[in-house]
Formats: sequence, C-alpha cells, structure tokens
Amino acid sequence: GLILLADEMEAGERIAAEYSFRPATKAKKGKKPRKAAWVGRRVATEPVERSHRMAESPDGVRLVLSWALGDDRSLSYGLWRSEHGKSWVRAELPTADPNVASEALNVVWAPSGFVMATNDPVDAGASGRLLHSVDGLEWAPVASSNMIHGLEASPDGLLAFTGPSFDQTAELPTSTLLRSADGLDWSEVEVDEFSNGRITAAAVAPDGRVVAIGMVPGSDPSEALPRIWLGQPTAP
Repeated sequence: GLILLADEMEAGERIAAEYSFRPATKAKKGKKPRKAAWVGRRVATEPVERSHRMAESPDGVRLVLSWALGDDRSLSYGLWRSEHGKSWVRAELPTADPNVASEALNVVWAPSGFVMATNDPVDAGASGRLLHSVDGLEWAPVASSNMIHGLEASPDGLLAFTGPSFDQTAELPTSTLLRSADGLDWSEVEVDEFSNGRITAAAVAPDGRVVAIGMVPGSDPSEALPRIWLGQPTAP
C-alpha cells in the first residue's frame, strides 16, 4: 500500500508521523462501509530530530533516516528501524570510520535489499559510498565514488549521481551516474554533457533509458545553465 512520512508538531515538539492509506470498503453483513482515509502513527524519533527518508521491504521492515541540528549548527544523522511499523528502535548508522560521522543521504529498497548512500565529511576527502543490507542491521559497501549527491530507485533500476563537493571552487570533474538493476552490482554511466557541471536529479524510464538533469557553467564563471541529458534505451 501507500505510505507517507511527514513531520508534525506534538505538544510543542517536532515528531515524525507515518501515514498509511486505508482504502474504502463496501458494506458487508454485520459491518458498515468504510471511507478511504490516511491513518497515522508516530515514528519513534527523538523530539530534536526530523525525518529524512524512508524505505520499506516487501516483508514489512521499515527504515527511517533522521537528522538533527546541533548547537554548533552541525548536522547529525540517525537510523530508525521497525517491523511492520508497530514499534521503532534506533539502529546503528553505518560509517567508514567510527570516529567520524558520515552524512546519510538516502535509503531505498532494491530487489536485493536496502541500499543507503552516505558521504564522508569534506575534510575527510568527501568520498561517497553505497552500502547494502538485507535486514537494515548489517551493512556492507557495494560501491564508492566521489561525493554522492543523490540516490533514486524506480521499478526499472537504481541511480546514484556523483560529483565534487558543493563548496569546491576549482575546476570540477565531470559528474557521473552509477547505475544498478539489483542494488549490488553497479556500473558507471558517463554523461559528457555535464563536464565541469553537476547532476542534480536522475531517473530510469521504463524503456531503460536514463534521464539526468543538472547545471553546467556558462560563459561567465558565475553563471550556471540548466541542462537535460537523455540516454539511449537500454537494459541496466
């Protein structure tokens, strides 16, 4: 069914609420008809945290990424896990170095399990990693690249778009796409149109072609121009 994740205020505190869509039913013997409605329940994130992304497996395991803003304006990330949404517990967020907090960008469900995109801090090299987990508890890296700016999943495949960190001012390398059919095996898709630019969104169409949207430098170094790239129909 459909699931919606939203931030709400409860008793002056911000919480994450999960809504599932309950379809309408017809009247049956001894039972009244039921109207379609969204039914919500609280996700057990801390009051200072805000929900970020959610993924669900076919057997009902749900993961929610959260983030919080510290007193020094730095961001910290959390991972919450639930089976069928009945109760939520904090899970360990995978990091390359236990002493360095990583940015948790997104988590999605793939045919082989959960896939999460993370980035190490800029001062630690700004390297991005894609991690895989069957149950949302144990994670293993499946791909690494430059800083990852996005991870998207569709019925026709997964895409991660990568590039330099956003605060870099030197000449920028070409942004690239990483593509996978199952979340385990990834291959690089070069997009020459984004030489010295950044891909900001991407998707896989039903015919297998990749669509990428981003920005490239104009004739004026301070100018950024939008660019759309459409790949050829092909299987992942």
